[in-house]
Amino acid sequence: MKRNITKAEWQVMELLWSKGDQDSRSIVRDLAEKQGWAANTSRTLLTRLVKKKMVKVLSMGEKNIYSSIVTKEAAIRQEGEGFLEQCFGGVIEDLVVHFASRSKLSKNTIEQVKALLRSEKRK
Repeated sequence: MKRNITKAEWQVMELLWSKGDQDSRSIVRDLAEKQGWAANTSRTLLTRLVKKKMVKVLSMGEKNIYSSIVTKEAAIRQEGEGFLEQCFGGVIEDLVVHFASRSKLSKNTIEQVKALLRSEKRK
């Protein structure tokens, strides 16, 4: 399921991944402190994330408790695959060549890539 999320939505997810389940008041407070966002901004982002099925909400009396449905690893994979498809037509080799040709790779990074490629050949 494709769930592209914005940079602002990602900030909300980071908070939920790092702190776990949170009530809306705590989320609004933390995002105001970290991002300088108004309460309505944070609540709007939470609503969007619920609609995108990234976050679930449990009403407990006067409180709404929000929790992540999607792990950070799954979200990174999803966003990465979307980026790969959008920018490189889904061709991983083009992505690797693009970034490798524009960055100075350390010897350690080169060795890690070589090891990964060797392990892929064995599969």
